[in-house]
Amino acid sequence: MFNFTLEKSKIDLLLTSRGKDVKTILCTSSHLGEGTTTATICIARLLSEESKSKILLVDSNFRSPCIHKVFNFPQSPGLVDLLEGGEDIYSVIRKFNSISIITSGLVPKKHLELFRTNQFKDVLEKLRNNFDCIIFDIAPILLFPDVHLVAKYFDGVILVIECEKTKYEVATSAVNELKKANATILGVILNKRRYYIPERIYKRL
Repeated sequence: MFNFTLEKSKIDLLLTSRGKDVKTILCTSSHLGEGTTTATICIARLLSEESKSKILLVDSNFRSPCIHKVFNFPQSPGLVDLLEGGEDIYSVIRKFNSISIITSGLVPKKHLELFRTNQFKDVLEKLRNNFDCIIFDIAPILLFPDVHLVAKYFDGVILVIECEKTKYEVATSAVNELKKANATILGVILNKRRYYIPERIYKRL
């Protein structure tokens, strides 16, 4: 289903960043097309397969919501409905195997207002109380202000970078913007990595 691999040991390291448990994770990128949605789905899948924890995947990428398409779910009701106060948590949750999923919902034109209110923080806290780990997909930080508005509410942020395409200067700018947003940076996922020699040789190094 997904052409993406992560090592369990590296995810465990992310989730115990700086000596504290990490329950809420925001995944972003510098630009479009770097594979953030794929990364968030694969993190959720790996965590659900390797533990008995309650894992929640949330689509907050209101610029280009697509998690509902990947799993063939209706787009609404979803996160938008929660933020607008029209639904409770369990009325918008769908299940795929052991993963709980909240789709984006039908996104209004002025969706940034949903990020600016205290309602986002309140919804995140309710989710935190009901799940062991929550992974949010969100729009690229260098293109839109979405991450700046909500990053401070999360235990940590993961930056997804496309291998051999995203320039060093661009990645550095994304990191700097995350710092400006008061984000705790957990780490970077290097996506779409190409192995020019057999992968097994890399693993021996």
